[in-house]
Amino acid sequence: MGAFDTFGGVFESYGWGVQLFDSPAFYPRPLVGHFGNAFGFNGGVWYDPQRQIAMAYALNGIEMGDESDGISHHERSIMRAIATFCDQNP
Repeated sequence: MGAFDTFGGVFESYGWGVQLFDSPAFYPRPLVGHFGNAFGFNGGVWYDPQRQIAMAYALNGIEMGDESDGISHHERSIMRAIATFCDQNP
């Protein structure tokens, strides 16, 4: 794994511990942060530099054995809700 490995296109770019998305498919603006997924826990910490908002979420009870690095349906729903709220409340 190199410092700029995209993991088969999962990430647009990747640094040590920080993920950078210039135009993520799951959010309407650039994001800086990190997803986490292990042992039934799923979470993320993100910063939207255009709106100057920070967000964090933690989900537990995710099915054990699902250690995929894909963005879950629940995470996409959270990100859509945050984006919609920010767009309606500038």
